[in-house]
Amino acid sequence: MLNRFIMTLLVTLLASCATPSTPRVAMEMGTAGAGGAFSPYGEAFAKVVATNSHVDIKPRVTKGSNENIDLMVAGTTALGLVNLGPALDAMTGKGAWSSKPVTGLRAIAPMYETPFHLVALRSSGISTLGGLAGKRVGAGPKGGPGEIFLAGLLAETGVSATLVNGDPADHGRQLLAREIDALWIGAGTPVPVIKGIADQHDATVFGLTAQEVSAFRKRFPYAAPNTIGALTYRGQTTPVQTVAIWNFVVGRADLPEREVKAIALAAMKNHKEMAALFGPAFATQAGNAQANGVMPFHPGALAALRELGVLLNP
Repeated sequence: MLNRFIMTLLVTLLASCATPSTPRVAMEMGTAGAGGAFSPYGEAFAKVVATNSHVDIKPRVTKGSNENIDLMVAGTTALGLVNLGPALDAMTGKGAWSSKPVTGLRAIAPMYETPFHLVALRSSGISTLGGLAGKRVGAGPKGGPGEIFLAGLLAETGVSATLVNGDPADHGRQLLAREIDALWIGAGTPVPVIKGIADQHDATVFGLTAQEVSAFRKRFPYAAPNTIGALTYRGQTTPVQTVAIWNFVVGRADLPEREVKAIALAAMKNHKEMAALFGPAFATQAGNAQANGVMPFHPGALAALRELGVLLNP
Protein backbone atom coordinates (compact mmCIF):
# COMPACT_ATOMS: atom_id res chain seq x y z
CA MET A 1 0.00 0.00 0.00
CA LEU A 2 2.80 2.39 0.94
CA ASN A 3 4.64 1.73 -2.33
CA ARG A 4 1.46 2.30 -4.32
CA PHE A 5 0.86 5.57 -2.43
CA ILE A 6 4.42 6.74 -3.13
CA MET A 7 4.13 5.87 -6.82
CA THR A 8 0.82 7.73 -7.10
CA LEU A 9 2.34 10.76 -5.36
CA LEU A 10 5.35 10.76 -7.69
CA VAL A 11 3.16 10.58 -10.80
CA THR A 12 1.04 13.45 -9.50
CA LEU A 13 4.09 15.59 -8.74
CA LEU A 14 5.66 14.91 -12.13
CA ALA A 15 2.42 15.77 -13.91
CA SER A 16 2.12 19.04 -12.00
CA CYS A 17 5.71 20.00 -12.84
CA ALA A 18 5.55 19.09 -16.52
CA THR A 19 5.66 21.99 -18.97
CA PRO A 20 2.69 21.91 -21.32
CA SER A 21 3.67 21.52 -24.98
CA THR A 22 3.63 24.71 -27.04
CA PRO A 23 0.53 24.82 -29.25
CA ARG A 24 1.36 24.60 -32.94
CA VAL A 25 0.79 27.69 -35.03
CA ALA A 26 0.01 27.68 -38.77
CA MET A 27 1.15 30.36 -41.23
CA GLU A 28 0.95 30.70 -45.00
CA MET A 29 4.00 31.78 -47.03
CA GLY A 30 4.05 33.08 -50.60
CA THR A 31 6.67 31.41 -52.81
CA ALA A 32 6.48 31.37 -56.65
CA GLY A 33 5.57 29.23 -59.64
CA ALA A 34 7.16 26.01 -60.88
CA GLY A 35 10.54 25.98 -62.59
CA GLY A 36 12.25 28.61 -60.43
CA ALA A 37 13.99 28.34 -57.07
CA PHE A 38 11.49 29.99 -54.71
CA SER A 39 9.15 26.99 -54.90
CA PRO A 40 11.64 24.27 -53.85
CA TYR A 41 13.22 26.62 -51.31
CA GLY A 42 9.80 27.27 -49.79
CA GLU A 43 9.09 23.55 -49.51
CA ALA A 44 12.45 22.92 -47.83
CA PHE A 45 12.02 25.90 -45.50
CA ALA A 46 8.53 24.79 -44.45
CA LYS A 47 9.65 21.22 -43.77
CA VAL A 48 12.67 22.19 -41.68
CA VAL A 49 10.80 24.85 -39.69
CA ALA A 50 7.96 22.43 -38.92
CA THR A 51 10.43 19.77 -37.76
CA ASN A 52 12.41 22.13 -35.54
CA SER A 53 9.76 24.48 -34.14
CA HIS A 54 6.09 24.75 -33.27
CA VAL A 55 5.25 26.62 -36.50
CA ASP A 56 3.67 24.91 -39.51
CA ILE A 57 4.21 26.84 -42.74
CA LYS A 58 2.07 26.26 -45.80
CA PRO A 59 3.78 27.35 -49.05
CA ARG A 60 1.49 29.17 -51.48
CA VAL A 61 2.14 29.24 -55.23
CA THR A 62 2.36 32.85 -56.44
CA LYS A 63 3.93 34.93 -59.20
CA GLY A 64 6.94 35.67 -57.00
CA SER A 65 8.33 38.61 -55.02
CA ASN A 66 5.89 41.32 -56.08
CA GLU A 67 2.78 39.27 -55.38
CA ASN A 68 4.29 37.97 -52.14
CA ILE A 69 4.72 41.55 -50.94
CA ASP A 70 1.16 42.47 -51.92
CA LEU A 71 -0.30 39.38 -50.23
CA MET A 72 1.45 40.22 -46.96
CA VAL A 73 0.38 43.86 -47.13
CA ALA A 74 -3.22 42.72 -47.66
CA GLY A 75 -2.96 40.40 -44.65
CA THR A 76 -3.64 37.34 -46.82
CA THR A 77 -0.33 35.66 -45.98
CA ALA A 78 1.97 35.98 -42.99
CA LEU A 79 5.26 35.32 -44.77
CA GLY A 80 6.76 35.66 -48.23
CA LEU A 81 9.95 34.98 -50.16
CA VAL A 82 11.21 38.29 -51.52
CA ASN A 83 14.10 39.53 -53.64
CA LEU A 84 15.70 42.66 -52.16
CA GLY A 85 15.21 44.57 -55.43
CA PRO A 86 11.39 44.60 -55.24
CA ALA A 87 11.68 44.96 -51.45
CA LEU A 88 13.57 48.24 -51.91
CA ASP A 89 11.00 49.48 -54.44
CA ALA A 90 8.20 48.64 -52.01
CA MET A 91 9.88 50.35 -49.06
CA THR A 92 10.71 53.49 -51.05
CA GLY A 93 7.45 53.72 -53.00
CA LYS A 94 8.83 53.04 -56.46
CA GLY A 95 7.69 50.88 -59.36
CA ALA A 96 4.55 48.91 -58.53
CA TRP A 97 4.29 50.70 -55.18
CA SER A 98 4.68 54.30 -56.42
CA SER A 99 1.24 55.24 -55.11
CA LYS A 100 1.84 53.92 -51.59
CA PRO A 101 5.15 52.88 -49.99
CA VAL A 102 5.07 49.69 -47.93
CA THR A 103 5.97 50.06 -44.25
CA GLY A 104 4.56 46.96 -42.55
CA LEU A 105 7.06 44.28 -43.58
CA ARG A 106 10.14 43.01 -41.77
CA ALA A 107 13.09 40.77 -42.68
CA ILE A 108 13.24 37.39 -40.94
CA ALA A 109 16.06 35.32 -42.45
CA PRO A 110 18.46 35.36 -45.41
CA MET A 111 17.70 32.89 -48.20
CA TYR A 112 20.42 32.90 -50.86
CA GLU A 113 21.84 35.12 -53.59
CA THR A 114 20.04 35.21 -56.92
CA PRO A 115 22.50 35.18 -59.83
CA PHE A 116 20.86 36.33 -63.06
CA HIS A 117 21.79 34.44 -66.20
CA LEU A 118 20.46 33.34 -69.57
CA VAL A 119 20.01 30.17 -71.56
CA ALA A 120 19.41 29.62 -75.27
CA LEU A 121 19.42 26.55 -77.46
CA ARG A 122 22.87 26.15 -79.00
CA SER A 123 21.31 25.97 -82.46
CA SER A 124 20.10 29.58 -82.08
CA GLY A 125 23.66 30.89 -82.03
CA ILE A 126 22.80 33.22 -79.13
CA SER A 127 25.55 33.39 -76.50
CA THR A 128 25.74 37.06 -75.45
CA LEU A 129 23.45 39.82 -74.25
CA GLY A 130 24.00 41.62 -77.54
CA GLY A 131 22.77 38.51 -79.32
CA LEU A 132 19.31 39.16 -77.87
CA ALA A 133 18.80 42.13 -80.21
CA GLY A 134 15.53 41.64 -82.06
CA LYS A 135 14.84 38.37 -80.22
CA ARG A 136 12.07 37.15 -77.91
CA VAL A 137 13.25 36.66 -74.32
CA GLY A 138 11.36 35.00 -71.47
CA ALA A 139 11.60 37.40 -68.53
CA GLY A 140 9.30 35.98 -65.85
CA PRO A 141 5.99 37.31 -64.52
CA LYS A 142 4.85 40.72 -65.74
CA GLY A 143 6.13 43.46 -63.44
CA GLY A 144 8.29 40.97 -61.54
CA PRO A 145 11.97 41.45 -60.69
CA GLY A 146 13.17 39.42 -63.67
CA GLU A 147 11.38 41.66 -66.14
CA ILE A 148 12.36 44.86 -64.32
CA PHE A 149 16.04 43.94 -64.10
CA LEU A 150 16.29 42.77 -67.71
CA ALA A 151 14.43 45.81 -69.05
CA GLY A 152 16.75 48.08 -67.10
CA LEU A 153 19.85 46.25 -68.30
CA LEU A 154 18.74 46.35 -71.94
CA ALA A 155 18.01 50.07 -71.64
CA GLU A 156 21.47 50.72 -70.18
CA THR A 157 23.21 48.71 -72.90
CA GLY A 158 21.09 49.82 -75.85
CA VAL A 159 19.92 46.32 -76.76
CA SER A 160 16.34 46.06 -78.04
CA ALA A 161 14.49 42.78 -77.46
CA THR A 162 10.90 41.65 -76.98
CA LEU A 163 10.23 40.55 -73.41
CA VAL A 164 7.76 37.71 -72.94
CA ASN A 165 6.05 37.17 -69.57
CA GLY A 166 5.26 33.89 -67.83
CA ASP A 167 6.37 31.43 -65.17
CA PRO A 168 9.82 29.80 -65.50
CA ALA A 169 8.28 26.43 -66.36
CA ASP A 170 6.22 28.08 -69.13
CA HIS A 171 9.34 29.74 -70.51
CA GLY A 172 11.15 26.40 -70.54
CA ARG A 173 8.43 24.89 -72.72
CA GLN A 174 8.37 28.00 -74.93
CA LEU A 175 12.13 27.84 -75.47
CA LEU A 176 12.01 24.21 -76.56
CA ALA A 177 9.06 24.99 -78.85
CA ARG A 178 11.03 27.92 -80.36
CA GLU A 179 8.31 30.33 -79.22
CA ILE A 180 11.00 32.36 -77.47
CA ASP A 181 14.69 32.59 -78.32
CA ALA A 182 16.23 32.83 -74.85
CA LEU A 183 15.31 32.72 -71.18
CA TRP A 184 16.52 35.17 -68.52
CA ILE A 185 16.13 34.18 -64.90
CA GLY A 186 17.49 34.93 -61.47
CA ALA A 187 17.37 32.12 -58.93
CA GLY A 188 19.55 29.91 -56.79
CA THR A 189 21.70 27.69 -58.96
CA PRO A 190 21.24 25.30 -60.52
CA VAL A 191 17.88 26.75 -61.56
CA PRO A 192 15.51 23.80 -62.13
CA VAL A 193 14.18 25.00 -65.49
CA ILE A 194 17.64 25.74 -66.91
CA LYS A 195 19.01 22.46 -65.56
CA GLY A 196 16.15 20.59 -67.19
CA ILE A 197 16.85 22.23 -70.54
CA ALA A 198 20.63 21.73 -70.36
CA ASP A 199 20.32 18.10 -69.23
CA GLN A 200 18.13 17.14 -72.18
CA HIS A 201 19.21 19.49 -74.98
CA ASP A 202 22.29 21.23 -76.36
CA ALA A 203 22.07 24.62 -74.70
CA THR A 204 24.24 27.66 -74.05
CA VAL A 205 24.19 29.13 -70.55
CA PHE A 206 25.69 32.62 -70.46
CA GLY A 207 25.94 35.74 -68.34
CA LEU A 208 27.30 39.26 -68.71
CA THR A 209 30.54 40.92 -69.70
CA ALA A 210 32.37 43.20 -67.25
CA GLN A 211 30.89 46.22 -69.02
CA GLU A 212 27.39 44.78 -68.80
CA VAL A 213 27.86 44.03 -65.10
CA SER A 214 28.82 47.69 -64.60
CA ALA A 215 25.76 48.80 -66.58
CA PHE A 216 23.50 46.62 -64.44
CA ARG A 217 24.98 47.97 -61.20
CA LYS A 218 24.64 51.54 -62.47
CA ARG A 219 20.88 51.00 -62.76
CA PHE A 220 20.60 48.71 -59.70
CA PRO A 221 23.42 49.62 -57.27
CA TYR A 222 22.44 47.02 -54.66
CA ALA A 223 23.49 44.22 -57.05
CA ALA A 224 26.89 42.56 -56.62
CA PRO A 225 29.20 40.82 -59.10
CA ASN A 226 28.76 37.05 -59.05
CA THR A 227 30.30 33.99 -60.65
CA ILE A 228 28.40 30.81 -61.47
CA GLY A 229 30.91 27.98 -61.22
CA ALA A 230 31.86 25.85 -64.20
CA LEU A 231 29.81 22.67 -64.67
CA THR A 232 26.84 24.04 -62.75
CA TYR A 233 24.94 22.97 -65.87
CA ARG A 234 25.71 20.26 -68.40
CA GLY A 235 27.82 21.67 -71.21
CA GLN A 236 28.81 24.79 -69.24
CA THR A 237 32.56 24.21 -69.14
CA THR A 238 33.67 27.68 -67.97
CA PRO A 239 32.54 30.00 -65.16
CA VAL A 240 29.76 32.46 -66.00
CA GLN A 241 30.22 36.06 -64.86
CA THR A 242 27.05 37.90 -63.87
CA VAL A 243 25.35 39.84 -61.05
CA ALA A 244 23.39 38.66 -58.04
CA ILE A 245 20.88 40.07 -55.56
CA TRP A 246 19.97 38.57 -52.20
CA ASN A 247 16.57 37.13 -51.30
CA PHE A 248 15.10 37.12 -47.79
CA VAL A 249 12.26 35.45 -45.96
CA VAL A 250 10.02 38.38 -45.04
CA GLY A 251 7.06 38.63 -42.70
CA ARG A 252 4.44 41.09 -41.57
CA ALA A 253 5.57 43.46 -38.84
CA ASP A 254 2.61 42.46 -36.65
CA LEU A 255 3.61 38.78 -36.39
CA PRO A 256 4.22 37.60 -32.79
CA GLU A 257 7.86 37.85 -31.74
CA ARG A 258 7.87 34.33 -30.26
CA GLU A 259 6.80 32.69 -33.52
CA VAL A 260 9.17 34.74 -35.67
CA LYS A 261 12.09 33.92 -33.39
CA ALA A 262 11.18 30.23 -33.57
CA ILE A 263 11.01 30.34 -37.38
CA ALA A 264 14.32 32.19 -37.73
CA LEU A 265 16.15 29.92 -35.29
CA ALA A 266 14.77 26.75 -36.87
CA ALA A 267 15.85 27.83 -40.35
CA MET A 268 19.27 29.33 -39.60
CA LYS A 269 20.37 26.68 -37.08
CA ASN A 270 19.39 23.91 -39.49
CA HIS A 271 20.56 25.35 -42.81
CA LYS A 272 22.46 22.14 -43.60
CA GLU A 273 19.24 20.16 -43.21
CA MET A 274 17.57 22.60 -45.60
CA ALA A 275 20.47 22.35 -48.05
CA ALA A 276 20.03 18.58 -48.19
CA LEU A 277 16.56 19.28 -49.60
CA PHE A 278 17.53 22.26 -51.79
CA GLY A 279 21.20 23.13 -52.21
CA PRO A 280 21.09 26.96 -52.30
CA ALA A 281 19.40 26.95 -48.87
CA PHE A 282 22.87 26.38 -47.37
CA ALA A 283 23.17 30.19 -47.48
CA THR A 284 20.36 30.58 -44.92
CA GLN A 285 22.92 31.31 -42.22
CA ALA A 286 22.92 33.95 -39.51
CA GLY A 287 26.11 35.54 -40.83
CA ASN A 288 24.41 36.35 -44.13
CA ALA A 289 21.75 38.47 -42.45
CA GLN A 290 24.04 41.49 -42.89
CA ALA A 291 23.35 41.33 -46.64
CA ASN A 292 20.03 43.04 -45.93
CA GLY A 293 20.39 46.79 -46.16
CA VAL A 294 16.85 47.35 -47.38
CA MET A 295 14.26 46.70 -44.66
CA PRO A 296 14.24 46.52 -40.84
CA PHE A 297 14.45 43.15 -39.15
CA HIS A 298 11.55 41.81 -37.14
CA PRO A 299 12.28 41.90 -33.37
CA GLY A 300 11.88 38.12 -33.29
CA ALA A 301 14.51 37.76 -36.01
CA LEU A 302 16.89 40.07 -34.13
CA ALA A 303 16.42 37.96 -31.00
CA ALA A 304 17.24 34.82 -32.98
CA LEU A 305 20.32 36.44 -34.51
CA ARG A 306 21.55 37.54 -31.08
CA GLU A 307 21.17 33.98 -29.84
CA LEU A 308 23.25 32.85 -32.81
CA GLY A 309 25.95 35.43 -32.09
CA VAL A 310 25.07 38.02 -34.74
CA LEU A 311 24.34 41.56 -33.55
CA LEU A 312 22.62 43.85 -36.04
CA ASN A 313 20.89 47.20 -35.88
CA PRO A 314 17.10 46.89 -36.15
